[in-house]
Amino acid sequence: MNFIKSLSPKTLPLGRYEKKITRPHGVAEEGLLEEIFRRLKPEAAYCVEFGAGDGANFSFARNLVERHGWSALLIEADDKLYAALSGFHRGNPKVKTVQSLITAENIEDIFSRADVPAAPGFMLVDIDGNDYHVWKAITRYKPEVVMIEYNPSYGAEAEFVVEYKPDFVWNGDDYYGASFAALVRLGREKGYSLIHCSSDGDNLVFVKNENTRLFTLPEKAADFYQLAQYGRNGRLPNGKGHPVCARNTTPAYRLFCKVRYRLLSPARKLAKLLYGGNRE
Repeated sequence: MNFIKSLSPKTLPLGRYEKKITRPHGVAEEGLLEEIFRRLKPEAAYCVEFGAGDGANFSFARNLVERHGWSALLIEADDKLYAALSGFHRGNPKVKTVQSLITAENIEDIFSRADVPAAPGFMLVDIDGNDYHVWKAITRYKPEVVMIEYNPSYGAEAEFVVEYKPDFVWNGDDYYGASFAALVRLGREKGYSLIHCSSDGDNLVFVKNENTRLFTLPEKAADFYQLAQYGRNGRLPNGKGHPVCARNTTPAYRLFCKVRYRLLSPARKLAKLLYGGNRE
C-alpha cells in the first residue's frame, strides 16, 4: 500500500488551498495564490505572466486581475494566442499585453518598457524551455512571489538545466526547463525560499526569505518534491511526466518506459481512488 500511496501527490501545508476559481478553465493555483496573498500583502498589486496564452483559459493572472483588481503585464509569443490574449483584456487599462519571444537578453528590457514596478507582487515563469535562464537573468526586479514551472522528470535531487539557446522550442519530450533541485538552488542564490510544490507536479512557489515566517517550510526542500501527475511514458516511478527525451536515453530505456506506463495503469487508478491525483 505504501507503493500505491507513493504514486499520488504528497499532502503539503498549502495543498488544501489549491482550487480553481475562474471555472471551468481555471488553474488550481488560483486558490493557492489567494491564500498566499491573504498572508503576504505585496507592496505592488501587480503580476507578470510569461507564456500567458489566451488570457482566459488556464491563466494564472486572470483571477488576480478580474476579482482582485491587480495590474498586469502579460507576455505571449504565439500569434493566435496573443490575438486572443490582447482581445480578452482589451478595455482594461490596468493590463498591458506584449507579444514577444522571451529570452535572457530581452526580459528586463520588456519589463522596463512596460513600467513594471521594482517589486511586483507575483511573477509566473512558464515558457517550456529557458525558464531557469530567464529567471536568473532578472536582477533589477524582485517579485514578492515567484511561481516557476519545474521539470519533475529528474527527481528531487538531480541537477538538470537545458542548454541555453535564445530560440529554444520545446518539442514535447522531457528535455525542457530545469529540475526541482536546480530551481531550488537558483532561488536560494536569489534570496528566495520554496514554500510550495503544486500537487500536479508542475510548479514551484517561492517567496523572499524575509517572508518565510508566514509559511510552513519543510526540513529540507526535497521533502516538497512532487511526482508529475500528467503525461505518459515518462521516466518517473509512476510512469508519468512528458515522454523520455531521445538525446539522453537509449531506445531500450524508452521502450521500458512505455511498457512500465502501461503496466502501472491499474496501480495509478487505485492510487487515484484512494488518495487522489494521477491524471490519466
